[in-house]
Amino acid sequence: MTVRIALVGDYDADAVAHRAIPVALEKAGAAAGIDVVHEWLATEIIDPSRPDLEHYDGVWCVPASPYRSTEGALAAIRFARERGVPFLGTCGGFQHAVLECARTLWGIERPAHAELDPRADAPIVAPLACALVERGGRVRFAPGSRLSSAYGRPEADEEYHCSYGLGERCLPYLAAGPLRATAWDEDGDVRAVELDGHPFFVATLFQPERAALRGALPPVVSAFVAAVARQSASGTTMIRRVGAVDERLLAQLSDLLIDCVEGGASVSFMHPLTHERAGAFWRRVADGVDAGGRALLVAEDERGVCGSVQLVLDLPENQPHRADLAKLLVHRRARRRGLGAALTRAAERTARELGRTLLVLDAVTDGDAARLYARLGWQRVGDIPDYALFPRGGLCSTTVFFRDLRRHLRDDLQD
Repeated sequence: MTVRIALVGDYDADAVAHRAIPVALEKAGAAAGIDVVHEWLATEIIDPSRPDLEHYDGVWCVPASPYRSTEGALAAIRFARERGVPFLGTCGGFQHAVLECARTLWGIERPAHAELDPRADAPIVAPLACALVERGGRVRFAPGSRLSSAYGRPEADEEYHCSYGLGERCLPYLAAGPLRATAWDEDGDVRAVELDGHPFFVATLFQPERAALRGALPPVVSAFVAAVARQSASGTTMIRRVGAVDERLLAQLSDLLIDCVEGGASVSFMHPLTHERAGAFWRRVADGVDAGGRALLVAEDERGVCGSVQLVLDLPENQPHRADLAKLLVHRRARRRGLGAALTRAAERTARELGRTLLVLDAVTDGDAARLYARLGWQRVGDIPDYALFPRGGLCSTTVFFRDLRRHLRDDLQD
């Protein structure tokens, strides 16, 4: 097996950590019996509005900040967090992982890093009381944490090269989760964080990779590479266009729809959704497929159908050039793999093959799907307030998007 890891940061041959990281990855790959391919990504080449990281199996935000593009680094971290891509951040990567979560999870509009904004009040990343440049120290791990599991012991000695850590403002947020402190130094200061519910999202203020230069395999790097390999293997899916819906496929599609409704997706149905109602919906879709009025694409993994999307083709005769993209569904077991993006891209390619050059859709305002479409370059038209109900009640707004496929041929060629 070969896995690809993006090293997000501005390479500096004089940085000890940068010399150590390739060695650490090579050792971790050899221990796991896999080939680890790494690629350095300078932060200024990462588009903050659309980070092109789809082809990497893992993301490591590396030391040596401030980065040339803070927004580029934050975009890469957000990509890994939202897509469920295994993520490791060390030193500056730790600081920026917390900054990204402060902005998007904690709702802090302008989380400050004191190195970039020395006059900021209550910065998220603040100067350390005692700088840790080329210093070491003992860290204690939270029981049951990924770090504790990786090291196989409750504490370890680690090395630092930094002058900034977390400000006091972070502590109540870390206590509440889902981003939690999982390592502390001997004074009780936070030295690592992990994200609940993510396949692997670990960030450390210390630089564990340095152990590789002494010939040792860094435990957290080994755990990161193992997570990357697991995610890569389990994330293998096939997307195909369905020609006919048989009873086996109909049952799996019904399970998919029920799972999405149970998970809170506003897709025209209220909770609880019965198999009878779900099956009736998919039979109508199957009739549309048979009549040529719909195109249905499904994603399948080793357990069966894990996602689907539709193109509504049966439109007024004066709109032969367009289609509606509808019912993008991803089973909860298959989320955080980039499957929603893959299904959307597959639907775009299918639309073009069918001679449709304009696609239109709507999605819950500021929901996961709306953020996905924005990341993929769909144009936002506007919001309609109080448009529909969530599955368990409560009104939600919807946002209308469109995509002119004639302008985005290059996107498909690059996929």
